[in-house]
Amino acid sequence: MLMVMHVAGLILDTRTGRNLVVVADEGDNRAIVIAVGLTEAIAINDALQNKPAEHPLTHDLLIEGLEQAGYQITQVEIGADNANTCLASIHLNPKNQLAEMTELRSLDARPSDAIALAIRAHVPIVVSQQLFASGSISLDLFDENEPQSEYSNGQTPGGYAAGRPSEYPAHDEDFSRFLENVKASDFHLDGPSQFM
Repeated sequence: MLMVMHVAGLILDTRTGRNLVVVADEGDNRAIVIAVGLTEAIAINDALQNKPAEHPLTHDLLIEGLEQAGYQITQVEIGADNANTCLASIHLNPKNQLAEMTELRSLDARPSDAIALAIRAHVPIVVSQQLFASGSISLDLFDENEPQSEYSNGQTPGGYAAGRPSEYPAHDEDFSRFLENVKASDFHLDGPSQFM
């Protein structure tokens, strides 16, 4: 069974310089945290902000190309292989006769590209319950009852716009401690992982 997720925001691990995308469940109770490159973090951030580009970006070009070829993106799925490497696939629905004649129903992708694409195409991000159970962390450190302050302008502590900024308090001591001590290798699926 697949679970629908959303991008809760992006944070920066200041010790390692790694950008982390936080993909949370619908109740904002648990999340999968994926390390992404700077370029991918910018693409995700721009998509979250609906930031227009002067020229079509790679993700926009892919969406347009698939539509021209007769495909509709229905969802992106984040998963993991047997080596616990995070991966993703873009699910397609053929919309014309030519597309229906092909066997193309999904494309493999890096999770960062799939997430940026999902936001731009306005399609769901889904994960399997197995991946969610083994690879998610609790978001209890975000107390929704605390007052908002310096990050209520839509910026997360990492400086990126969050998907749901009003839900993230600015001065949560547990979260501050988490940011000071987190490193990309802390997030794994029952063993060492290589996130992309």
